[in-house]
Amino acid sequence: MAKKTPLSEQEKQARRQERKMERQRRLEEKRQAKLLARQKKAEGRAKHKADKKSLTKQDAKTRREQKRQKRIDDAFAKMTPDEQMEAKLDSIAHLQKYNKKWYKLDNSALLFPMTAKGESYSVFRVAVQLKEPVNPIELQYAVNDIVPRFPTICGTIVHGLFWPYIERPAKPIVAKKQKKMPTRPITMDGKRSQIRVNYFEN
Repeated sequence: MAKKTPLSEQEKQARRQERKMERQRRLEEKRQAKLLARQKKAEGRAKHKADKKSLTKQDAKTRREQKRQKRIDDAFAKMTPDEQMEAKLDSIAHLQKYNKKWYKLDNSALLFPMTAKGESYSVFRVAVQLKEPVNPIELQYAVNDIVPRFPTICGTIVHGLFWPYIERPAKPIVAKKQKKMPTRPITMDGKRSQIRVNYFEN
């Protein structure tokens, strides 16, 4: 077996120089790769900021409304048909308008709120039978039309500092499918109207 010729000092130095240059080249490549990655990241951030600034307030509001509507639609899809109808009627009921904020009671009317506490037992029922099934949505729109015409009947009784008075209720009148006894007592809490609108079939 032939023996390896020992390298001269000049050759050893040349090889060391080559290895050193190779390490430097690799370090330079890594450094360039890092700089390129940072540059791309900075460009991405700058583009994102520019896109964000380009969006007007109206665009942002529209996006929020779309997301909100999507959440409502998803929740609505999970409801039963009766729950979906109740949600529709409730949204229509919130369109109710009143002419004034409050109304005075006359002398004879002041006696009733003084004696009625908690629940009103003076409840009477007016029933109407139709030839066709009731359309709940049309009924709710009819209730909305009636509210501003008869605000004292549709209002709620509130106990003021000295005398009770009639005020527009915090909760709108919602037409509901009749499930309980129709002439059950009405809670007098100053939040809901003193009339109730129910429907069942026709």
